[in-house]
Amino acid sequence: MIADGRRVLDRALALRPDGGQYVLQAAIASLQADADIDWHEVELLYAMLEHRTGSPVVTLSRAVAIAESGAPGRALELVDSLDLGGYRYLHSTRAELLRRLGRTTEAREAYTRALALAATEPEAPVPRPPPVGPRLTRADIYLLAARTGVPQNGPPVPRPAKMCDHVCR
Repeated sequence: MIADGRRVLDRALALRPDGGQYVLQAAIASLQADADIDWHEVELLYAMLEHRTGSPVVTLSRAVAIAESGAPGRALELVDSLDLGGYRYLHSTRAELLRRLGRTTEAREAYTRALALAATEPEAPVPRPPPVGPRLTRADIYLLAARTGVPQNGPPVPRPAKMCDHVCR
């Protein structure tokens, strides 16, 4: 299925080499389907998408790519410049960046704010029994899940060496 999507993406890039908004989104998704994600390339594609759309949510996604590239401080500066106070994902992203920077008190406050903004019951905090030892928060569990990744079904799907070779001209 990923191979099919990449063939469609190649065709879209051939038809529109300047990379329209949806082509850029597809290119980002294609990169993120790889086991070894090239976060610098993802960041570049998000920057192009941000330029096209002006969306602060795209900027938030670019900040994630910056953090994954190894620059959580730079990513936090970008996140803190956004005017998305009521957007829970801003606060959960900010919390993770603060945690990576060792600023745990601020991270806990940001996680708490993100949970307070949860719109549906499944996203709301779950009552738990009193902790016996070190307790994992919901955010810790999500982080663990993200770090373990999703098992691959079958061999890796080939993709162009650099997606930006097609889009970044």
